[in-house]
Amino acid sequence: MWKIYNILLLVVVLIAFKPLLCEASEDKNATKEKVLVAKFVKGFYDKKNMHEFINTGEELKSLYAERGNQDKYYRVWINEICYFADAYRIYKGLYETNEMQTKALQEKNYYGLAQSYYALGLLYGKRGNQSLALKNYKKSLSIFNKYVKNANTSEVYWQIANLYIDDSPKEADRQAKLAIRFAGNRIYDLCYGYAIECLVSLHLDDEKGFRYYYDLFVKTSKKDKTFPAASYKYYFVSIDRFFKHDYHGALSAADSIEIPEDRAEMRYLLCTKIGNPIKTLQSYKKLIEVKDSISAIVNGEDFLAMSHDADAVKIKKVQGEMKYNLYLIITLGVVFLFLFVVISFMYYGHIKHKELERMNHKNKELRKAWEKAEESDRLKEDFIRNISHEIRTPLNAIAGFSQIITSSGMNLDDDMRKEMSQRINDNSLQLTGIIDNMLELSLVESNRDTPQKEKILCSEFFNKIIIDMKPFAKDTVQLSYSSRFSDHFEIYANRVLLTKVLQKLLDNACKFTEKGNIRIFCSCNDDKTKYVITVTDSGIPIPIDKAEIIFEKFVKLNDFLPGAGIGLTSCRSLVMRMGGTVTLDTSYTDGNRFVVSIPAI
Repeated sequence: MWKIYNILLLVVVLIAFKPLLCEASEDKNATKEKVLVAKFVKGFYDKKNMHEFINTGEELKSLYAERGNQDKYYRVWINEICYFADAYRIYKGLYETNEMQTKALQEKNYYGLAQSYYALGLLYGKRGNQSLALKNYKKSLSIFNKYVKNANTSEVYWQIANLYIDDSPKEADRQAKLAIRFAGNRIYDLCYGYAIECLVSLHLDDEKGFRYYYDLFVKTSKKDKTFPAASYKYYFVSIDRFFKHDYHGALSAADSIEIPEDRAEMRYLLCTKIGNPIKTLQSYKKLIEVKDSISAIVNGEDFLAMSHDADAVKIKKVQGEMKYNLYLIITLGVVFLFLFVVISFMYYGHIKHKELERMNHKNKELRKAWEKAEESDRLKEDFIRNISHEIRTPLNAIAGFSQIITSSGMNLDDDMRKEMSQRINDNSLQLTGIIDNMLELSLVESNRDTPQKEKILCSEFFNKIIIDMKPFAKDTVQLSYSSRFSDHFEIYANRVLLTKVLQKLLDNACKFTEKGNIRIFCSCNDDKTKYVITVTDSGIPIPIDKAEIIFEKFVKLNDFLPGAGIGLTSCRSLVMRMGGTVTLDTSYTDGNRFVVSIPAI
């Protein structure tokens, strides 16, 4: 679906705030309102201090509530929700919308009620739920038309046209014309209506319509210099060059569009219309990546917000119980103190001491509960931000390539189909590897059995691992094994666990070594009580201050490489099961050297 939400929110906010600024300027006694409105508008755009923006909005709403100006009150509120939508805080936006709707119903304020349904349309549209967005926009229109006199419904028709533009451009054209019709003389409303019509013309291959509405857009936008006409420049340049059959220029202009999702949408649409299957495939892959990234952000923010709320409820419950217990303890203390005075002064110190011990114990429990909640919150954030994208990326790639292969409208040759099949297979293996690593880490951490040892012939064992891992190294990297022992020397260890440890260390080295060599070296310590195995590479050295952090769960020093950040964690757990240790040798500066030490007995 074609979405230009950032520009849309910009226009909505400018329309909403322009009368506020003008009215505040006309009233010389409205200095406070003028300052707050200017601060509110500034906060909306820089997105650096959400807390300050929300506080400013609450001050403005309180000011308008005192004056009884409900329309301005709800106008500020709807723009707060637009702010949350623009910042991908959908959960927060839905919460505020529910509060707005409840208040509007209690006050029987139909303007606020209509705006609440409009807000729901914005939020569901941001999440990609077209049916719910459309349902709420239509409900908003119904209330505006029935109960609100001289209501500005133009912006609602914009949104509906925007929802239809991909799947039903003719209906989008009809809704855009309604937006223009109800815009009256409002420059912003008219310009956005003309912009939507220009985009619809591209979908309908209507060059004449594009020229007509583009001319209207240019003429109208010049009437108000505050209108952000420059935001649409590359959209129109791209469409203009397409109709002139300058396809390279059209794609180049599309690449200059500022909003990532719009840029990917425009490029995919142009490639589809041009009929270039290779570029269409490439643009489709990029579109999937962009949508996946936005979806991950939205879902991650929603999940974190709900988790925070759930944890806050738990903590509040614990604090309530502790407060009740504290009151109970104090009451009992007073009773015991009274009895102590009556019966004997000798018991006072003993009872007081017991009461203090009990209170300290309860305080420790509360502190532990708080620390546990904070740790739980940190682990949730780590899990969401590190594993969500790693799992969703191969899944989306599998779905996207499968859809292209099975599409009857795509003209693909055998080589391209073979390449796509290989991509599907590669992403399936990647997804399986991630899940296997997660399961393996869980099993290792839960298994406390003592591993069985056996005799292992060093030369045979280590050379086999080198051969198995060579396909994962780059062509410019050489893998090798050497030892202080003879070819017939044997070590006594668990073959399965030691194999997994070395595979994970070599896999990590292969990822980060572009050229040079990767070496395994086997030896003993001075008193021959431990086997010492080192894995050395010539990749970029890991910073000294990260020497221990890299063994923690979900830690990745390079977010652009695949993996969930649990390989070294799993490696350390496996070595610990064998009674040994694995560390990064920080004294080695020509790359990285991991040292595995396991008992020789």
